[in-house]
Amino acid sequence: MKHFSLHTVISLSLGILLFAILYMGMGCLFQKQIFVPLVSRLFESRDKESAQIQETIQRYNKVFTDLYVSDGQVMRLDDLPVRTVLKHEIYRELDFLRAKELVLIYDMASLKFVSTKFMSPFSAEVTTFEEWNYVYRKGAERKQAGKVKGLGSGFRYHMIKQQGGWKIADVDPVKIASEEKDEFKY
Repeated sequence: MKHFSLHTVISLSLGILLFAILYMGMGCLFQKQIFVPLVSRLFESRDKESAQIQETIQRYNKVFTDLYVSDGQVMRLDDLPVRTVLKHEIYRELDFLRAKELVLIYDMASLKFVSTKFMSPFSAEVTTFEEWNYVYRKGAERKQAGKVKGLGSGFRYHMIKQQGGWKIADVDPVKIASEEKDEFKY
């Protein structure tokens, strides 16, 4: 007759106990009255998060256009829902324009949210298709320094959740499939 060590017996017993707990727990979890409300709450939460993310991107674009029109006045700096690194990039560009005595006037013609992909509870990637009109103005009198131009492009926003709110960590241009965007109208 083979004898098992106390360590082996305890390990096997704990393994069987863990299996039984998981087996019963999974059975309870997948019962309709438990599983369906759990999944529903998960998707409701994601819908709320998606809405907050979209509002953050819309607020960012509004403040972004205001910063350029105001020649980079810092009064709206704290309103930008972005990481500090991105704020520095925007202000570096504004300083360049200011040194050339130029003001860049942006106008968002349209914004379409294409997809939202959650990478974790604290990060997401959002793809948009945006149409912008822009024109450069020169000097204090802001004389037009070129034609009004239009741009239609896809963008991927890298979002992070910090201190209970969503912020933009980075923005990259991306190619958007033609079926995901509307015809450029402006």
